[in-house]
Amino acid sequence: MPSSTSLAARRRGPTFLPPAAWPAPAALAPAGSAEEDGCSTSLMDRFRRTGDRSVFDDLVHLNAPMLRRMILSRLRGSSAAIDVNDVLQDTFFNIYRYPSRFRADRPAAFRVWASTIVRNTVHRHMRRTLRRGVRAESSAELLLLSPDPGPSPAEELVSSEELRRASSCFALLLLAWSAAYHELRERDRRVLQLVEVDGLPYREAAVALGVRPGNLKMLVFRARRRIASRIANAFEKAPSVAQA
Repeated sequence: MPSSTSLAARRRGPTFLPPAAWPAPAALAPAGSAEEDGCSTSLMDRFRRTGDRSVFDDLVHLNAPMLRRMILSRLRGSSAAIDVNDVLQDTFFNIYRYPSRFRADRPAAFRVWASTIVRNTVHRHMRRTLRRGVRAESSAELLLLSPDPGPSPAEELVSSEELRRASSCFALLLLAWSAAYHELRERDRRVLQLVEVDGLPYREAAVALGVRPGNLKMLVFRARRRIASRIANAFEKAPSVAQA
């Protein structure tokens, strides 16, 4: 596995890679060592303190295989048709949005913290999929599905520029979301934390906030709308990223 130093030196692009650029399932290595745990914790703590996007990039490269394994383990035996890459992307999205909640109090702190985010993200995807009535015929059917081989070298070469631009735009969106989130009132931030990050059902989140579930849904809707409005305003004022 490439070191974080070599990754940073080779890549000056945005911090968040699209799923097509993550390590393929066939390339997964054994579970992370104590040294890798310490490195990941150090990287996350540095990102928490500095917001350095290249540090987050290194964190993604180093931990995508481990987090993918966690997700696959939690999805094993489930009849819900859930895309592992979707869960992995949402996991990194939440890690990026809430670095202030990370505490580097032990070498394996990042792995433990990330596993909680994985668990909540998987549960949220399961609830969403089941609500939509999307189910696989059986666990046996899932096992028979052929894994996605991923793009060929030629396809990767052709699409590299599109991937770079898409990744750059997504990184800008993350920054805009983070800025908009921190402009919200404390109550709105708390609402989104419970529902979107902790993955609590509306009923449990309502109890934690001391409101009725119906009122909580309205609070979530308004908080999301405020964030969307702030992001839209930010991009209207910002220069075009077409040349990024």
